[in-house]
This record gives sequence, structure tokens and C-alpha cells, in this order.
Amino acid sequence: MIKLLLLFILSLTVSSPVFSLSDLQKKEMQKTIKNMQALMPRRIDAMTTVTWTWMEGNTWYINTTMNTGGRTLGERQRDFLRKYVRDQYCRPPYEYLDAGLVITNQYYDENNNFLFAASASKRICGR
Repeated sequence: MIKLLLLFILSLTVSSPVFSLSDLQKKEMQKTIKNMQALMPRRIDAMTTVTWTWMEGNTWYINTTMNTGGRTLGERQRDFLRKYVRDQYCRPPYEYLDAGLVITNQYYDENNNFLFAASASKRICGR
């Protein structure tokens, strides 16, 4: 996840004072996503694999599979992952979040059952 995040951060070279992503920002995001897709699926750790990513409008989606061993995730585990997503994406550079980018991690279990989603956005980041 750190390497994927680094690819994203390194691709951010433009700032925009407007409230929606500019065409140039969208183009940069698509370039980043295409580079990430070339590495998919990407095993992050023993439990976690990023399986796909794409962008719709101003929302960047990241699908992640977690090997739960057939167990359900409790609220404590979901809260931990929500905080992790905030910590990863709610930091500089802010120009994409400030322009309206929403980053949504969708988590699935090893049987492809949806578990939950965690997001970062200007509002969630307190900007």
C-alpha cells in the first residue's frame, strides 16, 4: 500500500484552487491509476491484496481483498482500517482533496463478499 500511495503522491504535480478536479488533475489521476493497474493484483501483506483500482467522476476506488479466515470484521477492526485510510490520505499534498477528490477503499473477504468501505475526502480530512 505504501508503494501504491507513493506512486500516487509522486504523480501529483499540479495544484488547483477550484472545487472540482481540473482536466489536468483528472488526466494525472488516470495516468497514476493506469500505472497502478499494471501492478495488480498487488499483495500488501499476509492478509491484504489490492486487486483493482479505477476512477469514476471525482472518486478514486481501490478494491482490497482481506484474508479473514472466514471471520467477520468487528467494529473495532473496521474503525482501525478507517483510521488507517484517513492517516494515509489526509496529508499533504492537499490540492487533490481540496479540489474534490474522494478516495474510497472497498474491502472484500477472500470469497469476494463485501465487508465495508473506508473513505478520505476534504470533509473527512477536516479541511
